[in-house]
Amino acid sequence: MATRKGPKRAPKAKGVPKEIIIAPLPDAERIANELIPLHHTHLADARILYLSTTAKRKKCDRVRLGSAQKLSGLAAYLAKSAGTPSDFLILISVSVWKWLPGEKRRALVDHELAHCWRQVDDKGRERWIIRGHDVEEFVEIIARHGLWRREHEEMADVVRQLPLVEHRD
Repeated sequence: MATRKGPKRAPKAKGVPKEIIIAPLPDAERIANELIPLHHTHLADARILYLSTTAKRKKCDRVRLGSAQKLSGLAAYLAKSAGTPSDFLILISVSVWKWLPGEKRRALVDHELAHCWRQVDDKGRERWIIRGHDVEEFVEIIARHGLWRREHEEMADVVRQLPLVEHRD
């Protein structure tokens, strides 16, 4: 019978999560700085923090590529304490970012910036908000019922005007 020589290995810890790393994402900030003057002029004076995360992120069983959050309360205080006062946080998954080609990185940053919005109330007061998607629907519902909402028609009109391109993932 063979015996194992050397130090005994510690058993692998079960249920211990991997360390999550959150770090600045300067590439996303650079892309945003190109996009804001072109498509998001309402964000010209917004303070946006761009971070990456190694956390596995899912929403409704789908991989979450990125997210935009309005910072307030404790999160805003912590960002300010760290020397980066911010109105919004754009958080992008490292595992997604490293595999996205440049044009899809640009689309992801553009998408997250579109969530960041300046709302003006009836008295002219401004505040930052997160806005939802223009269209949210299931493919099978459109297949069964067609473009049954105004938002679906608006999206379809935009899609019809796009040039046909080969889809590559």
